[in-house]
Amino acid sequence: MGKRTDYYRKTKKKKKRKSFFKTKILLGLGIVLGVSFFLLKHNEPKMEAQINQANLIVNEIVTAVSGKVKVDNQKDLIVTPADGEPRKGLILYPETEVASEAYIPLATKLAEKGYRVVIPKFLFNNPTIDVNKVNSIISENAIVDLWAVGGHGEGGIIASKALLGNDKIKGAFFLASYPDETVNLVDSGLKATAIYGSKDNTFAKSNLTTRKSSLPKNTVYTVIENGNHSYFGNYQNENTGITEEEQQIQTVVQLVNLMDELREST
Repeated sequence: MGKRTDYYRKTKKKKKRKSFFKTKILLGLGIVLGVSFFLLKHNEPKMEAQINQANLIVNEIVTAVSGKVKVDNQKDLIVTPADGEPRKGLILYPETEVASEAYIPLATKLAEKGYRVVIPKFLFNNPTIDVNKVNSIISENAIVDLWAVGGHGEGGIIASKALLGNDKIKGAFFLASYPDETVNLVDSGLKATAIYGSKDNTFAKSNLTTRKSSLPKNTVYTVIENGNHSYFGNYQNENTGITEEEQQIQTVVQLVNLMDELREST
């Protein structure tokens, strides 16, 4: 009888433990789902507004440049010349909370110069969610031999983490941005350019000054007179004495100069 009682006690304890672990798992799932739902609902109005704006931009650009470039807006956003397959490309990480489509005007100007431009899409427009997307983009666009990788604002910081370790990446660019504090590009052999506006009140210029010591010595620095933070893309009006078109044209000049410097390893 004593052995039976011990057996039942042990069985009850095991059931209690299983029940406890199930409760913890269900509670954890509930928290994850709850947070996800909150983030989705919290970001829904902003995301919907950006999607609507992005769709307008896509339609306007595709209409305006019909016959000059091709725009693939399925998985990631890819803009290429209408004719030919470029051997050089750029991967542009968007600013946090900015839709990828906002950079179509800039990407179109670059595609017209003969480059493939890939602008990754991220959940909640948050590039921190997938830091390693660069390598998958390079694999999926295997026809491109040489890449420059960078981004706008927070996107440039995130993209900098993927600059080392892939032989096809030969260049780096920072639009109102700078490398992450864990990244040192001094001896990377990369060509680099950093561009920002003189009237950018979002970009912390002091951080670029601090991070200059981690950039290649050949890095080209450009200050766009009257330039601001938003006009690298088309997503917010800023009255600083320059148009989106003017700022993007000056940006393209510098990025084309960078691309001209890219060479395959010998």
